[in-house]
Amino acid sequence: KVPAITADQYTALVQPVHLPSPEELFEFQRAKLADLKLAPVEMFDHFASRLPQAGLYLLVPPQPGSPDTLDWNELMARVKLGKSGRCDLAPKHLKDAIEVPDVPTMLVDIEDGRGRRNIKPSVSREAIAQEGRTAYYTWRGYIHVVLFPMVLKSHRMDIVGSRFLSTGVPYFGLSLSLDVDRPVLKSCWDDASPYFAAPSCGSIER
Repeated sequence: KVPAITADQYTALVQPVHLPSPEELFEFQRAKLADLKLAPVEMFDHFASRLPQAGLYLLVPPQPGSPDTLDWNELMARVKLGKSGRCDLAPKHLKDAIEVPDVPTMLVDIEDGRGRRNIKPSVSREAIAQEGRTAYYTWRGYIHVVLFPMVLKSHRMDIVGSRFLSTGVPYFGLSLSLDVDRPVLKSCWDDASPYFAAPSCGSIER
């Protein structure tokens, strides 16, 4: 069998990517969160001396209230990917199913979900826990997409640490309606799809 070279590998060979340093990633995230009025820039000062030296990490301000009380339309309007985002579910039915810290956190060793495509949310939820990793709840997913909306060009993010109604799963994705490519917060059932995947992190710094 002839070995394969993927399109991504070929692109990396002819157009190498310059990765941001841990310090550049830190300054970008806290500046953008401050600009969007989601966290003061100094909120994350205590993480500056212990930044991960490789991979993606995420600065997450405390969730400002329970998910069913937040104005998700106003929050999603800050997610920009050509168009401003919107909320396509009833927030009153959102709830968190895992611990929600009340302090700023730094999520380390992030896997944005692309390694869990085509897996039911319920299966991903169990696998993430068995691996000693931590799932996203809705606010974590929101911070990820407001900072890095380009992830939605790869896949929709199943938020398996939260629930919508009794068995639904909230997710962040792109609209498939006439208003195509608009970031949206919606919900889905417990189905597997190659276009959906559940993000997680390996550890949490406080």
